[in-house]
Amino acid sequence: MTTAAIFVAAGSSTRMGEKNKLLLPYSNSTLVYHTFTQLQKSVINKIVIVTGFEANKIKMALHKKNTQFAHNEKHLSGLSSSIQTGIKALANKFDAYMIALSDMPYLKTADYNKLINAFRLSYKFQPLIIVPQIGECNGNPVIFSKEFIPEILNHKKPEGCKAIIQKNNKFVKFVSLNSLKAFNDIDLPKDYQKLINVRIRPNN
Repeated sequence: MTTAAIFVAAGSSTRMGEKNKLLLPYSNSTLVYHTFTQLQKSVINKIVIVTGFEANKIKMALHKKNTQFAHNEKHLSGLSSSIQTGIKALANKFDAYMIALSDMPYLKTADYNKLINAFRLSYKFQPLIIVPQIGECNGNPVIFSKEFIPEILNHKKPEGCKAIIQKNNKFVKFVSLNSLKAFNDIDLPKDYQKLINVRIRPNN
């Protein structure tokens, strides 16, 4: 059973100000490098990195990672187009597709593994969506079984796949994560300041 990840690193980072948040220093490298490394060390079978804004700089930041890139020419249209770009690049060869966001540095390898393993244990070649949960809050990354690929590719709303999850809630399995901060993303300067002050240590 195979699982691929679409690592979305295409956003314009407008709320951070003049700097691209993904390229900000963190953990002896950049925020995007740290976040990607946590995913890459998981049991995921394949990753495609979707670029958009400052694509060449993102590629340079991850140039040692020896992985696949796919560029979204329509990245300004919203998250959905980047997800669709990643799925097309993966050519529908996998049983499951994880939507992984590049601005979530609090997620650790163990979190990704817990979600992937939950899918592998639960998938019976029927529609399945794995949604991480902390308390009563749902977040990312979400895993969709291959049965949802046509629906995702035809999805018109720009903000991602939330509406698909809501429409197909009978197929959702919730998986609890232990870290209270796992869903925290980095959008504003104050978010980044909290991150570097906490200085979380990368997990194995």
